[in-house]
Amino acid sequence: MDLLFPIEVDNLAELTKKCAYCGGKGKDGDTSCVVCGGDGYVMVKEPVKECPLCEGKGRYGGKKCSVCEGTGWDKVVG
Repeated sequence: MDLLFPIEVDNLAELTKKCAYCGGKGKDGDTSCVVCGGDGYVMVKEPVKECPLCEGKGRYGGKKCSVCEGTGWDKVVG
């Protein structure tokens, strides 16, 4: 599990998780990752669950997953 740190917001714990689309690198080729904005991580609400469509990979059918928008996680924070 790649949990970095929990943050308490409105009684819902939010966690930073590795961006699945770029694999936590913050880059997609030579450009910043379009999913995490180059951070390499995304904020996810608990309970932490992988995306049911792409199974946490961030990509489905060779494109950015339409369910998790490439994050690889269910319930991503804004």
